[in-house]
Amino acid sequence: MKPSDRFFYHVGVTYSHPEKQETNVDTKTKAVSKGGWHDYYGKIQLNTGFTAKSGKLTTSFEMNYLGKRTRDYANKDTVGIYPSMKAQVLSDLNFSYQANENSRFFLNIDNLFNRHDIISTSSSTFYDLGRNYMLGYEYKF
Repeated sequence: MKPSDRFFYHVGVTYSHPEKQETNVDTKTKAVSKGGWHDYYGKIQLNTGFTAKSGKLTTSFEMNYLGKRTRDYANKDTVGIYPSMKAQVLSDLNFSYQANENSRFFLNIDNLFNRHDIISTSSSTFYDLGRNYMLGYEYKF
């Protein structure tokens, strides 16, 4: 949406029901057969963001929420049970200053809320980075 020349925003909602089919391997014969289906990954995704311009300064914010997440494994104690995971929230804030036609300064702040979300769905557990910053200068020639 673009309510003015200096302000833009977007909002999105997605609901899905991804599933994955299990593969069974017979330990004696090594025969492979297809097993049952189970929930896989996230079911609800919300995203929003805005960009505001004032003179040479541009500010933007983006946020993405992924909820109703399911791990992609079951261990020997939880056979057939795929544990749920907390929601993942990605948030970024960006500032850009266009000094002239060829020069731009910028500051990006990723993971604004400093969340420690699991970003993998398998038996491995990988976490996203904590809040991090990137300050830069861009010159076009």
